[in-house]
Amino acid sequence: MNTMKRVFTAAAAIGLTTGVFGQSVQQPAVQIPTATFEVVFRHIQFLKQRSEQRVAKGTTGTKARDYYKESAQLSPAEADSLETLALTVVKELDAFDERAAAIIRASRPVPLNRRLLPGERPPSPPQELLDLQQRRDAVVQNLRERLKQALGTGAFSKLEQSLTTQFKTGGLKTTATTQKQRP
Repeated sequence: MNTMKRVFTAAAAIGLTTGVFGQSVQQPAVQIPTATFEVVFRHIQFLKQRSEQRVAKGTTGTKARDYYKESAQLSPAEADSLETLALTVVKELDAFDERAAAIIRASRPVPLNRRLLPGERPPSPPQELLDLQQRRDAVVQNLRERLKQALGTGAFSKLEQSLTTQFKTGGLKTTATTQKQRP
């Protein structure tokens, strides 16, 4: 799923919908879905990379890197904990995704170079892939608790409130939102 779809999925999951004439309609507040944190963690990784690129060019990179620190009013130590956990989790998830890609490639000895016929079903995924997906899902489900432990309850609440506000107002900036939309 690309970044933009994840952002829209996360925004929809926390209750942001669009009314008949394009206005936002706020639904009752719900807890941010755990998958939203995966999107945020990947965004943190992107901001860190962008910051490092700017520093390499001789400009300051702190503004991009401090995005969540400022929006959630986190202390420097809390922001560092958030970034450290985000980068660790993204590496874990990327490892799962790479392994899944390898399993998928290996399970397709002959590429399917035709469309499926009506009523024809694609081959079932290998059990190894299903098991891997369950383990990946468990890591994603564990994100909220790991983040709460890393930041502490107070900082976690501030971050969660900030994310709720950002997703409802469209404030989260991603690479996909800065690229031109296709017609």
